Amino acid sequence: MTHYHIAVLDSTKSYAKLLAKKTQETDYVIYNHKEGDKVLCLYEPHAYPDKIQSLLHCLNASDTALWVISAVDADFGEITLALMQAGKKDGFIILKDVDEAQVKAILSKTPMAAWPLLSADLSAVELKAKLMEKEPVYSQSPKRVLVDACFEVRGVGTVVLGKAEAGEISVHDNLELFPGKTHLSVKSIQVQDEDIQKAELGSRVGLSLKGASPDSVKRGCYLAESASMKSFTKGEAELVLSPFAKEGIESGTELFFSYGLQYVAAKLELSSPLAAGSKSVVKFSLLLPMAALEGARFLVVRANKRPRIIGYGVFKAVQ
Repeated sequence: MTHYHIAVLDSTKSYAKLLAKKTQETDYVIYNHKEGDKVLCLYEPHAYPDKIQSLLHCLNASDTALWVISAVDADFGEITLALMQAGKKDGFIILKDVDEAQVKAILSKTPMAAWPLLSADLSAVELKAKLMEKEPVYSQSPKRVLVDACFEVRGVGTVVLGKAEAGEISVHDNLELFPGKTHLSVKSIQVQDEDIQKAELGSRVGLSLKGASPDSVKRGCYLAESASMKSFTKGEAELVLSPFAKEGIESGTELFFSYGLQYVAAKLELSSPLAAGSKSVVKFSLLLPMAALEGARFLVVRANKRPRIIGYGVFKAVQ
């Protein structure tokens, strides 16, 4: 069963509900639609633009995006920067009541210039077919699940919902909880409400766990094979500031790091100020522990002024 994880960036909030059924809502909404052996998993940042985390979580949880452009405004500019800094290379664009030439001119030097332009007149059936044309590619190992919900089920125990980002997850797998290093095992697996023994790459899964309580597993945690991820509160990272950041940063600047569904305050230590459009290796300390793959890319956010997404970083040495 192939899962297609797509961020739906639509200020009208009309497309996702036409394509799939709402299954989960926090500061973003998850929609699900099964069609034969294909499953659409749509992530809509319904709390955006008020909460930038809503947009970032959807981009980080998805593999591609459907961008419905209905205005060329401040949100359009911020989403453009977010897609660029997140490194999203694949996606689709629908234009509604905007000038096509203007949008193409603005996006001409971005990766989004190569995204297919879909007609706003496509039916739901046609649009779903377009979104599921190209199969996603996932890493075979090490095994890793991004958790977006955790709760207690009577008679079952601790259950997590999430996305199998890498590897096939099987019943009796021994995994670790990151951040931290709690050891746990998979008691049972459900995909699309069916009990199975093994979840395929990219599946949206429900896992019953042994060795963890709902209080210990937070949204944004990862279940992964031992030593495949890092838990840390400080370290070094290479920061790349966007030329559109307007202002640079200096030592002591407080920013936020966005990785997966984690959004953590960070304080920076720089040897000299870093100007917009430049890059440098900096030291950082975090308010709360994070978990990430070694060498992973993350988004850098300055939450108190636009543009809020001011660049990206790559974790180097962490501890």
